[in-house]
Amino acid sequence: MSRSATFAESQLGIEYAVEAACTSVSPSALTMYRVVTADADAEEITSGTVSCTGQTTYNTASLPADTEFQVMFDGLDGVEQAYARIIRADY
Repeated sequence: MSRSATFAESQLGIEYAVEAACTSVSPSALTMYRVVTADADAEEITSGTVSCTGQTTYNTASLPADTEFQVMFDGLDGVEQAYARIIRADY
C-alpha cells in the first residue's frame, strides 16, 4: 500500500527537509518515503526510511527549482499512522 499528497512548487535557493513520522503496533517497523515529481513520470528526487516509533525525523532534501513534487509512502503494512511533509530547512 502507498499514499501520496501533492505540494507546492519548490523555489530556487531554498533548502528543504522532509519531516516524517509514523507509528505501528510493532516499534521495530520501518516505512519508506519517496519524494517524486508530481507529473506522469513521477521521477524520484530523494528517498528515506522512517522508524515507526512515533519520533519525528528530519532529512535534508535538495529539490529542483520550479518543480511540483509529492511525497509517497511505501511499505505501510502494519503502520497505524504516518505523515511526511516538506518544510524549509532554515525553520
